[in-house]
Amino acid sequence: MADPASAADAGADAVVDDAQSAASGIRQAAKWIASALAAIPALGIVGNLIKGPGDAGFNAPLLFAGVIIAAAGAYLGIYLFSRVLTPIPLGDVDLAIFDMSHLPGQPFQSYVDLSVALAGSRDAYHRDWHAAEKAKVFSDSAGAEATATENFASQLEAALSNDTSNAVLKQRAADARKDADLRRALATERAGEAAAADEQATIWLSQLHGLEKIRTQAFQLQASTEVGSRFRQAQLWAIVATGLVAIGVSLLAISPKQKPEPAATSAVSLVTIHPNQAGKDALGCQLDTLYAIRTGGTDAAPEVITLPTGGCKAQRVTFTTQSPVPLGTVEQATPVPLPSPSASASASTSH
Repeated sequence: MADPASAADAGADAVVDDAQSAASGIRQAAKWIASALAAIPALGIVGNLIKGPGDAGFNAPLLFAGVIIAAAGAYLGIYLFSRVLTPIPLGDVDLAIFDMSHLPGQPFQSYVDLSVALAGSRDAYHRDWHAAEKAKVFSDSAGAEATATENFASQLEAALSNDTSNAVLKQRAADARKDADLRRALATERAGEAAAADEQATIWLSQLHGLEKIRTQAFQLQASTEVGSRFRQAQLWAIVATGLVAIGVSLLAISPKQKPEPAATSAVSLVTIHPNQAGKDALGCQLDTLYAIRTGGTDAAPEVITLPTGGCKAQRVTFTTQSPVPLGTVEQATPVPLPSPSASASASTSH
């Protein structure tokens, strides 16, 4: 039949092993999440700087705010998840409310009961260990005295074998042998006492090791529980950290200034040109008014094709109306409104 204590130890070990394995997985997850929170704003900042802002540059307040907020979000996430990875320093005070029922097979209702039993076993072990050490000293001393007395008795008996008629020597040898036997018996008794004391100390030591193992299991289980608690807290705060990172990256995305491009007109239209003297010289035409077809450009520098008029020939030119050298003014032709189909039909009917 299996030993109940061994079965209980196996059950407790399995619980602790499962908890530590779960804690190890949680720490791996925390490491990956912290790495992601650190990488997202870094990629946003680097990518935003690499793509270049153009001639208009960056909006400095938005860029500064984006970097600060994204970095704050990343730091918050890294700090919280790094707490999951760091070792957890625990003491007996931290286990005062530990639920001992989580460890199957142990007889204690609370961690306080375990602490009391540990203190009692430790005191008993040290007491019996001291008694065993003292008994060993007495046993060794008694054994040495018995050996010396036996040697003395053996010497007297050897002398008596050479002088068997010596009554005094015979009595001394008999007394010495009797004393040696008594001392040997005392040494044997002392040795038994020392062995018993040592065995008692060994029993207390074994019990102390068992209690220390339960204490270690309680610490390991509490540490695993603390890892899970820290991870759940980090997950909640990760929402805030992710929000900060998202705001920061969004500000980074809108921080580059976009240079406004001049509106270009690609539609062909009829225009009237009023050149100044610089325009007349550039066109080689001294007329004050010319008609032209606008083919593109901007309002400040339209691309036009002048229509031949008088001595002025047709030519294509960029007719600037503003700096650096204005050539004159350009007037857009006003389209003539056409009558609606219904109006045309009414006119036909009246005729």
